Amino acid sequence: MSLDTVRQHFRVIPFEGEPFEVWTAVPDYRVQAFTWKRHPEWPTREEDPVGNIAFMAWAAARRSGEIAMDVKFEAFVEATADVQELEPEKVVPTGPAPGAG
Repeated sequence: MSLDTVRQHFRVIPFEGEPFEVWTAVPDYRVQAFTWKRHPEWPTREEDPVGNIAFMAWAAARRSGEIAMDVKFEAFVEATADVQELEPEKVVPTGPAPGAG
């Protein structure tokens, strides 16, 4: 993940149906943090980077309406052939507005 932005861009390729793209947002990382706390038996993001990418794509897909909110993570994983991480948005840092400060 880029240090310039927390947003990740994924293409989800299901076994059945059409591929779709999603962007992560801050709420998806909150979902991840709180879900990982409830599942201490799950591997860490470092131990299972593919699982982490799948989780972030699932969270973004639910939030954006690409999949229903009641689709469980395990069901999403079973139905997904691939998750491709695409280029993130380029963020151009800006300085303070004139007179700010």
